[in-house]
Amino acid sequence: MNRTITIFLLSSYFFICCNKKDIETEKSEFKLPVVVNSELFERDSIRKYEHEVNYLTSVYPTFIGKFKFNDSIDINPKKKDTSLYNINVKKSEDLKKINQSGLELITDYETTVFFNWFGYESIAYFNYYPVYLVNSTATNKILFGKDSHVFGIQEAQDIDNYNSWKPIEAKAWDFCGNGHWHLIIRPNEFGLVLMPKYKGDYKTKLRTRIKNGDNIIVSNSYYGVINKSQFKIKDSSYVQRRLNDSNGLDAFSLFYGAVPYKEDWAVLSAGN
Repeated sequence: MNRTITIFLLSSYFFICCNKKDIETEKSEFKLPVVVNSELFERDSIRKYEHEVNYLTSVYPTFIGKFKFNDSIDINPKKKDTSLYNINVKKSEDLKKINQSGLELITDYETTVFFNWFGYESIAYFNYYPVYLVNSTATNKILFGKDSHVFGIQEAQDIDNYNSWKPIEAKAWDFCGNGHWHLIIRPNEFGLVLMPKYKGDYKTKLRTRIKNGDNIIVSNSYYGVINKSQFKIKDSSYVQRRLNDSNGLDAFSLFYGAVPYKEDWAVLSAGN
């Protein structure tokens, strides 16, 4: 009898332990990793720069790659692991089977990362902060992008104007229709994007907007600094021309749902 009870208790113990392990695996949580760029230590000379701008600027948010949940990441381009990549869903009917929604947008403004997207021939490294598109669900998701970037901008709160949210960046001019891609983000994986960290003395709340397929994801707000003049759209710029020509209707596609005040873009050109 005692032997039977012992076997039963041991079986129950192993059953509970195995189930606990499965539950822990299913409930794997994303934690902000430590991000480094070992390329900075491999070069004899580099120059670090801050993003200092005086107007709303057009951007291509830099896509670094896809990673599994981890404690640390090295964004050195020479150490990029493409084994996780699976840009292989070619049929439209197969794409429709994968839910585009469900990626979590998590920012880490407190971390500064220097990255050189000009190529190894350049010694110029600019400061960015990591933005994560995280799949904490149990099903596959899709991340859309083009060339070496995803589609997104930053917006900021104008604390001097009723705390209204305004874009400080716009979608950059797309000179070519080729180069679009999609990447499957599997459970417990994430895509890493770098957003510019600006120099300025205007402390306010920021948010990141990412357009992923037909969905627009907006992050939680976080404190940062900008130049207040970044709310203004430069006179005669590409962005201003598009807004003027469309009487503001192109704002949604330029800013992914963020809307500037008309007074920030309807500026008369010199001589008018």
